Amino acid sequence: MKKVLLIILAIIVLFVAFVIEESITSRLAVQHIERNNELMAILRDRIKENSPDTNALNSLILSVHSKDQFERTSAIAYLGQVGSHAEPAVDILIEALNSNDPYDAREAASSLGEIGTNALRAIPALIKAVQQHPEEGSGFSAAKSLGQIAHFNDTEEAKVLALAAKSSDERMRFSANEGLQALESSRHEK
Repeated sequence: MKKVLLIILAIIVLFVAFVIEESITSRLAVQHIERNNELMAILRDRIKENSPDTNALNSLILSVHSKDQFERTSAIAYLGQVGSHAEPAVDILIEALNSNDPYDAREAASSLGEIGTNALRAIPALIKAVQQHPEEGSGFSAAKSLGQIAHFNDTEEAKVLALAAKSSDERMRFSANEGLQALESSRHEK
């Protein structure tokens, strides 16, 4: 009987130790994410306030190559928040859009749209994403971004978006229509 009780007690102690370890590990992961977001926000704000500060932009760009999934994806997203000042990052964002990582690709598509017309060279990659990933986040984001980047006279982009707006996927239809609306809005801005 004592052996059984000792075994049960040992199992309980191991379970409690495991729960405590998991709790500590989770808390450390949350702290890592919070610190990462704070750093990325500081870099973003430095770039927006002082666009000639290439050190901050280069730090964000370097983070896109991180092996840490969260750091990499958040750097991609924060580059978009920089807006047109992130033009030097367009090529690396195109690489991320074409990557096999669905989170990086989705964020890259969105960020390219936020960069706007300074990301014109990304249009072929965005069209490819819309056409090859019509039921994925990168495809939806690419459709919206096409409208944010392209000029209203760009018939190829308008055709791609019009076709995507007829997709069987509701999310793609919504994003393609957002892209078409952005194209139409650019017509009225000229």
